[in-house]
Amino acid sequence: MNSVKTLVLPLRIPVELDLDLVTPLQAWLEYQQDNAELNHQGKSEDDVNSDRPPTVLECQSDLERLQRMRRTMAHALQQSCHSFTTCWEQAVPSMQEYAAALAEFLQHEYFWLPCVDHSRRPAPSDGVSKMSSTFHASYSFKDDDAYDDNSNSRNRYHSDEPCWNPFRSHWQTLGSDHIDVFGGLEWERANIIWNLCTLEIYRATQKDLTKKTGWVQTGAHLCTAAALLRRLRTEELYPESTSTASLTTALACSTSSIAFQLHTLRMWEYAILAEAQRTSYEAFRKLPRPRHFMLAKLAAAAIPLYQQVDSDAILMPVGSDATLRQRYQEWSVWSRAWESWMTALMHYHQAMEHVEKQQNAMVMARLNVALDAVDACRRVLSSPSSSSSPLRNQQYQKWEIPVESMVQDMIQERQEMLEEGGPRPIPLDELPEIPTQSSLNMTPDLSQLLPSLHDHFFQSVLSPRTRQYVQDFRYEVEQLVYAKALLGEEHTERARKALAAVQLPHSLTAYRQELAGGGVPEDLWERVQLLQIERRESHIKSELWELQDQAEQARRLLKQVSQQLDEDLEMDRYFRKSYPDYAVSGNNPIEDIQQPFRTQMQRFQRLMTEAEESDALVVQKSETLETDSKFRLLRMSKSQLDRLFPGSSGDQNAINVTALSQHLVDLSLLFRDREGLVQALREEVKTVSIVPQLQELEKNRVHDEGAYRQVAASAKLSFQHKFLVLEQSIERQGKLLAMILKENELFMEARQQKAGGEAFIVKLEDALEEMDHLTDHLREGKAFYDSILPKLQKWKLAVEDMSARVAIDRCDYEDSLRRNRQEAEDARMAATYGQSTSSQTEAAPPTRVMATHPGVQSVSIHGSARVTQVDDEKVASLLAMDFDPDAIVAALLKYNNNMDQALNELLGG
Repeated sequence: MNSVKTLVLPLRIPVELDLDLVTPLQAWLEYQQDNAELNHQGKSEDDVNSDRPPTVLECQSDLERLQRMRRTMAHALQQSCHSFTTCWEQAVPSMQEYAAALAEFLQHEYFWLPCVDHSRRPAPSDGVSKMSSTFHASYSFKDDDAYDDNSNSRNRYHSDEPCWNPFRSHWQTLGSDHIDVFGGLEWERANIIWNLCTLEIYRATQKDLTKKTGWVQTGAHLCTAAALLRRLRTEELYPESTSTASLTTALACSTSSIAFQLHTLRMWEYAILAEAQRTSYEAFRKLPRPRHFMLAKLAAAAIPLYQQVDSDAILMPVGSDATLRQRYQEWSVWSRAWESWMTALMHYHQAMEHVEKQQNAMVMARLNVALDAVDACRRVLSSPSSSSSPLRNQQYQKWEIPVESMVQDMIQERQEMLEEGGPRPIPLDELPEIPTQSSLNMTPDLSQLLPSLHDHFFQSVLSPRTRQYVQDFRYEVEQLVYAKALLGEEHTERARKALAAVQLPHSLTAYRQELAGGGVPEDLWERVQLLQIERRESHIKSELWELQDQAEQARRLLKQVSQQLDEDLEMDRYFRKSYPDYAVSGNNPIEDIQQPFRTQMQRFQRLMTEAEESDALVVQKSETLETDSKFRLLRMSKSQLDRLFPGSSGDQNAINVTALSQHLVDLSLLFRDREGLVQALREEVKTVSIVPQLQELEKNRVHDEGAYRQVAASAKLSFQHKFLVLEQSIERQGKLLAMILKENELFMEARQQKAGGEAFIVKLEDALEEMDHLTDHLREGKAFYDSILPKLQKWKLAVEDMSARVAIDRCDYEDSLRRNRQEAEDARMAATYGQSTSSQTEAAPPTRVMATHPGVQSVSIHGSARVTQVDDEKVASLLAMDFDPDAIVAALLKYNNNMDQALNELLGG
């Protein structure tokens, strides 16, 4: 009979088909980046770069690609989950791709999310099919989970404390109402391997078992499935190198009911192995002339495997997944029945081997044990607990009873031999042990079920050494491009100032407008009109107020942190002066602890100083909006502006300005081309990459520093052509500017300064340009403060945390000193009081006990009650006031433990 079908467990289906992987994994990377910044305070740059996690930008494309793979896998699995054949054909490729992607992610420690025991959620309870409905879980990045202080743990199962984890993944067993919530990528991969395993077992059930090849193929598929489970159990979820405590933590952090618990995974694995071993027995039995001694060994090897299944069934945890729990309970009956039956077969075949050797006593003993095992198998299958067992529906007697009848015939034959004086059967404990013959291949090639990706992830994630070279190269190139761009901008501004000094191009524009009949030029009016429509002036004022508020907030934060650092430094110096031994107690000096924070403060102060200078210029310019007459032109209508610019009188001869106009156009084109060249340089800095060359050097294990520097030098040469074009543009500007100034002299002499429209044009264009500059400065200022304020807040929290730790260290040291001093005083007082009490007892006359009180002993001497022992609580209270211990004892004894009189005595003395 074929009982392999009982091992095919239901598939596991992702509940959220479109789970967002990008957002939580980005948040996790940023969280690690923040922790790295705090933990690396005071370390060298090399140490920081060596263990800093990659940036979100480096992994952005990889995260998006992983999410696309997950979405494809989930939809394919959802559509084909009700048919194993369809699922194998349609969903397996996407599952294999997603599993390979997860394996590459889990190779990097920065994607080991901490185990978090999330609350279980009920399945949807509407009338729609459980697996066709989509359950969307919302995760919060500020939930009740605590942050993990042990962020440097190298083992993802090491932390025993709950950790912050933004990742949530919901999976469900097909046909079950229970939803499992997971908090790590390894559990995503575990569900995929689960499905691949159960599909491989399903393929084993499709073989023709009437032939030897069918049994062999079935065993091969089962060995592959068992190898998948062993890898899942010992390498993926519960690595054998992990400690027992860590395994317990991982077990508790798995929120699955029983699917991925250690005992249930092992039970499934050994059940598959037991069936695979039995297929070897059946395949060998299909040979034309099978040998009984080999059949006995093959049957013997399956028995301990079935026993292990039954042992793990006893340890199976109770969970809420009823579908899996029922199947595992059935396996308990299934394993005991098969254990008994394989025992019967083992002894039967060994008995047949004894027949050939004419070992009649052995034959009789083996056959008796075989019949007992058959009876045990019958009892297991007929017990009430096995009423739901799948074995009861597989017509157990069809092929087993003929074997049993053969055994009974053999027993009857040997019984006749015994009656004729044959040998008696030997006792059971004297039977030789039957050796086992395992035929399991536990190292099958899993590359077809778990293939690797052809297009690997994290090509843009750099090693620490490569990252440092890339950062240095990018910084040097950016500085070089910045210097060249600044040079070009300086020459452009110099040329514009030279033109403005001779009122160009305003004088030429005014002359043309006069010839055209006067009025404001159309292009200038369009710019004025747009400014009026946008209400630019009022927006500039409101944005300036917001900018000043942000600047004040940044300055306040910087000042608070500076004061905090100074106060901590002063407090620490005073404390060390009061407690000289504290300086040699192993505590780091406050200067060393504060050094990285003060270095960061200097950077912030430098940035804020530069920002304040820019803000002051913006404020100064904004104040002229109400006072400078040129800004009033921006509030006028077109008709008002037209009246300010008269037309030509008509009695002047036209001046030839063709050459001057052409030179101005050429200069304008030169400016535009140079700005485009500078922008192209800045864009090239962003796109240029030396990563492939550096990674090739690392791949070839090249350790020569010169080779790495040569890669950077070669990349810099690609900018030389553009630098040369920029220098040629500057040289051409000088020649062109000289021709423009010469032509302008001729133009001004011919015009003889008869018209006054130049001043009007200059004022209007100056007003428009200053409005544009104000807008740009405010936008840049807002971007700056939006960037620096969160960093200041985070830095302030880090300083406060450092300050609190230093204060706690001081308090702990002070408490330890006080405790040691108190213990010494108590010991001295105890010794003093013991001697005093013993001497007084020897000299005292007979006494009469008057009254007792905890810590006080009253006696009567000649009828007068006196106290011979002070109250410990009152002594402690007075000691807290820094009085002398001997004086305290004397005062309390003098006034019979009267606290007030003793205090007056001490104060007066």
